[in-house]
Amino acid sequence: MVIAWWVIFVLSQSGPRHPDRLREAENDIRELASGMPAHHALSHLKTLGEDAEVFFLLAEAMPGAQGVRGRDNLAEAMSLTAVPQGEGWLLRLLKDEDAFIRLSALRGIARIHPSTGVEIAPLLNDKSASVRKEASSLLGAIHQVEWGKALLTAAQTESEIDVRVEMIRAVGSSGDTHQSAGLRRFLSSSSESTREAAVATLSQLEQPQPLNLQDKLVQSSQQFLGVPYQFSPLGEGKGVDSDPLFRNDSVDCLTFIEQSMALALSPKASQALPVLNRIRYRSEVLYEDRNHLMEAEWIPNNLAKGFIRDVTRIVGGSEAVETFKQITAETWTSPSSQALHLPVQRQPIGNYPLEIIPIEKFLDLSGKIVSGTLLFVVRKERPLKVTRITHGGILVRKQLKLFIRHAAKSRYGRVVDEPIESFVDHNKRYDAWTVEGFTLYAFQSPEDIGTHDRKPSGI
Repeated sequence: MVIAWWVIFVLSQSGPRHPDRLREAENDIRELASGMPAHHALSHLKTLGEDAEVFFLLAEAMPGAQGVRGRDNLAEAMSLTAVPQGEGWLLRLLKDEDAFIRLSALRGIARIHPSTGVEIAPLLNDKSASVRKEASSLLGAIHQVEWGKALLTAAQTESEIDVRVEMIRAVGSSGDTHQSAGLRRFLSSSSESTREAAVATLSQLEQPQPLNLQDKLVQSSQQFLGVPYQFSPLGEGKGVDSDPLFRNDSVDCLTFIEQSMALALSPKASQALPVLNRIRYRSEVLYEDRNHLMEAEWIPNNLAKGFIRDVTRIVGGSEAVETFKQITAETWTSPSSQALHLPVQRQPIGNYPLEIIPIEKFLDLSGKIVSGTLLFVVRKERPLKVTRITHGGILVRKQLKLFIRHAAKSRYGRVVDEPIESFVDHNKRYDAWTVEGFTLYAFQSPEDIGTHDRKPSGI
C-alpha cells in the first residue's frame, strides 16, 4: 500500500508506535475496503483505539473502496480510530451523501472533542434521524451557550420523539438560560418523555446549585476550553522571562491549572493576579523564585500554603505507592536542567517524596475521584532530569463519566476534555520515557483567603 507524503509527515508527528501494528492494520483495511462483511477487522481495529497511523491509512483508502459497503466499513473504522490531526477529514465526511458515513464522522468527531460546533449545527436538520440525534448530543457535549438557540429551534420542529428529547437535553448542556421560555412550551407536549426532558432541562438551567470550591475550579477552567497550547506562556513581564503575568489567549498544562485555581479563588477575574502570584512563586515575583520544579518546589510550596492537599493515598488505598524524585549536583549538569538558567544557589538538591497510583491500577480506582481534583503524570526516575512530572490537568465529572481537562500539546494543541480512559491508554503507550502513574491533589483555599469555601468536598 503506497502512503502519500503528507500521510508520512502526519505519522511522524504521531504518538508512540508498536511493532507490527501498521502491518496488521493494513490487512484489516484491505478487508474493510473490499465491501465484504468485516466484523473481525472492525473489532481488531477497535482494540487499537486512537491511532494516527491507522486513521490516515483508512482515510487514504476511502476513494478506492468497493461500493457503499466498503465506504461504510472504512468510515466506521475511522470513527473508532479518530485522532485530532484527522479532524479535517471527518468534517469533510459530514457532507457525504451516505447517512451512515455522516453518522460515523460525528462519532469520530465526538472522540476528539471539537472546540466548535460550526460544522455540526447544520446536521440538526439532516434527513436522517440518527444523524440529527448524534449531532444534538455532540453540540450539547461542547458546552457552549451559542448552540442553545439552534438546538431549541430544531427541537420545536422535530417529529421523532427520541431525537427531540436529545435536543432538549442538549439545550441544558449548553447552559443557555435564555431558552427557558421556549422550553416551557414543551411542558404541554403529548409526549411524556418530551415533558420530562423539558422539566429536567428547566431545572438544570433555572435552579443552579451553590458551587463548592471544586465546582468553582471546574467552572473557572471551562472558560479555557479550546484555548491554544503554548509552551511557557507566562513570565514576570520583565527580566529573564518577559511574558505577561496573566493571559487567557494561550496556556500550557501548568499555567492552565494555575490560572484556573486563581480564578476559582477570586470574587472577580480582575482580582485573580495576586492569588496567581502566590501559587506560582515561593514568595517574590522573580524568575528565580518561581516554582519551576514540580516535586521540589510547586507541590511542597503549595501544600505549605494550603492551596492543595495530597489525596493520592485516599483514592489509591493500599494500591498507592511511595516514590521520590532525587535531584543531585550532577542532575544540574544536563542540558535540560541548565536550560532553566537558575543560579546555583536556587538549584534545589535532595530527595522529594511522592505518592502515586500505578497507571495499571488507576482506572479501577477512578470512581473515588471527586470532580475538581488535580492530576499530575509521573514518569520513571531519570537522574539527569530535574522532574518526573511532565503533565497535569483537572479531573472533571460529567454525567458520571470522568474526563481530564488539560492543555494537550501534541495530540490536540488546545485545552480539551478528554475521557480518562483515552488519556490513560495513551500514557500507557509511551515507551521512550515510561509513565509509572499519577499523583492526585485536592484543591482548597488557604485560611487567609476568606471569600470562598475553605474545605474541599468529597475526598
